[in-house]
Amino acid sequence: MELKCLKCECTAMHKNRRMKGYQRYKCKNCGYQCTNVTLRGTPEEDKSLDYQ
Repeated sequence: MELKCLKCECTAMHKNRRMKGYQRYKCKNCGYQCTNVTLRGTPEEDKSLDYQ
């Protein structure tokens, strides 16, 4: 699995320390920093189905 920058969609990401137990990544192209964490909770599409 290859990481993509959320800002510029470049694939040139590298590890950039840890924060609160999660590995952070930094884009070599634009300098944007992020973590590769899956979102928790119920998706918005599923929430709208519950009330119909």
